[in-house]
Amino acid sequence: SSFVSLFAKEIGIEHIAGFFFIVFGIVMILSRPFTGRWFDNFGPNVIIYPALCLYIIGTIVLSFTSNGFLYLLAAVIIGLGYGATTPSFQTISVQSAVNRSGAATATYFFFFDSGFGIGAYVNGIIQAKAGFPVMFLTCSAIVVCTLCLYYFLTHRKTKLRAKVEQEISFN
Repeated sequence: SSFVSLFAKEIGIEHIAGFFFIVFGIVMILSRPFTGRWFDNFGPNVIIYPALCLYIIGTIVLSFTSNGFLYLLAAVIIGLGYGATTPSFQTISVQSAVNRSGAATATYFFFFDSGFGIGAYVNGIIQAKAGFPVMFLTCSAIVVCTLCLYYFLTHRKTKLRAKVEQEISFN
């Protein structure tokens, strides 16, 4: 997010650069009531997997953007992905910390904010050496890693929980 305005200037669409954040923000806000309800009714996986995929697609679209339409389309796609993942991951962290929701929230935002700070620094280095498209593709790759990490952490935990519940039911 720190670089989209600079990227717009580089590709000659600086006159609509500010609209990226307007579109992103509107889509993000509009997505949250629906995704929150779906999270409650169907569980986190129904939200997390599609949202991370949208985020990946959005950053890939942004990396290949050469005009205002694709630029704003990327804002819509990234806004949907971001708008769904952020509160979902926070909810998962609070739910997993049984009587320590304050500590879970603080830890979540510590890592969230650290990611923004470190990410901006690292992205600046990548952008300076390889350009905006490579930087945005690198961001996509990081989200792919996040998706894989989520899969392995949640499915391993689900299998362990099922095994424990099965052992309890036999006793």
